[in-house]
Amino acid sequence: MTSSRRMLMGDLLGDGVNDEVVQRKLDRLQDPIPSLSEYRRRQALRQARIMASERTLALLQAEIGSRVTLPFQSEPGKLDTSSQLEVTSNKEVGRTSVQRRRTSSQIDCFRLAQQDVEEIDIIDLDEEDDLLTDDLHDEDKDDLEEEGLAEDSVEEPDDEDLVAGVSVVDEADPKSDLTEDAKRRVRRALSGSLPRQDVLVDLNNLTLTGEDMLRLRPNQWLNDEIINCYTTLLQERNARALEDENCPWPNSHFMSTFFYTRLVSTKDGEADYDYRSVRRWTRKVDIFSKDVLVIPINHENFHWACAVIDLRRRQLSYFDSLGGKNTTVLGHLLQWLRDESMDKKKVALDVEGEGWEQVFPGSSVPQQTNGDDCGIFACKFADYYAQGKAFDFGTEDMGYFRMRIVAELLAKRAC
Repeated sequence: MTSSRRMLMGDLLGDGVNDEVVQRKLDRLQDPIPSLSEYRRRQALRQARIMASERTLALLQAEIGSRVTLPFQSEPGKLDTSSQLEVTSNKEVGRTSVQRRRTSSQIDCFRLAQQDVEEIDIIDLDEEDDLLTDDLHDEDKDDLEEEGLAEDSVEEPDDEDLVAGVSVVDEADPKSDLTEDAKRRVRRALSGSLPRQDVLVDLNNLTLTGEDMLRLRPNQWLNDEIINCYTTLLQERNARALEDENCPWPNSHFMSTFFYTRLVSTKDGEADYDYRSVRRWTRKVDIFSKDVLVIPINHENFHWACAVIDLRRRQLSYFDSLGGKNTTVLGHLLQWLRDESMDKKKVALDVEGEGWEQVFPGSSVPQQTNGDDCGIFACKFADYYAQGKAFDFGTEDMGYFRMRIVAELLAKRAC
């Protein structure tokens, strides 16, 4: 990892970040694994460019004399035509070889990803189930059959059935088996057979389309819509639980993923704090009447973390599945608390005095081992903290949590 890249990561995530995991995350963002159909489309475009280049060189050879300037030459006329053609041809052959190796590697990754999903016990996949392949053309399906990757088509779901029922066997167990109906609904939602633009979840003016839902497949990065819908379910679950006066859970409020990005914008690489941009966000809620505030943190569309303000303990915590310790984020949230108190309560909040503590657990909380699961970790940090549970999960649980989040979103009920 270059020093400049590492410095950027330090600014985004804070200290204590594991270089190896971050590099995998950077590589993942730079070269994501698309669908097999997308591989083939890209490969066809590359071949077309190579053929066009060969035709152009043939025209140059036929119509131009021995002196020719090629794009990669710094000065014209350095090579005669035959030498230039030989160099260019070798260059294109080399590019083609690299592209073929890359495509082969990507297909291998695709196969491994599919194997990982098929091995998730909670889904109990049968041979006819398909969680990874998108809708394919006939020729693509033939190729998949030759590779042993093709699956039978997924049964078309009834719209009402898709979102019906509960999702887990035991709602008190954070790792409970999904119900059989929930497993079936998850398979359908992730199969790729549903129209991408169809709305699958409509929740308090938030919607999730088929396209959004596919982000909960393995090896996919969560977007704002998924996380906001999920934390909305956590908010509703908290309200249900607190109807019981004996419930030990903290009274929690979950902020939108857009809250912090509005509070603190980045201009020319520098953070710009602006309380006025979020002043009206809490006009319908008294945050100081809550026990806990949960704030998802999106770092430049690069990484998800979870910040928690525990008003009972006068404590701010920063939970990061890459072990980051971002003091800047908690500093801005402390400033926001002070501004919020003055604006809504007309009372100065002494955030600099004794009693307010900033906590950075670093790598002592569950850590991710890939570049894709940060959003799932952030969701689960929020989920567990709001229940007062210890973070007794790990990277091995992320496949299950993805499936459970799908099931809960479709059922519009977090358990």
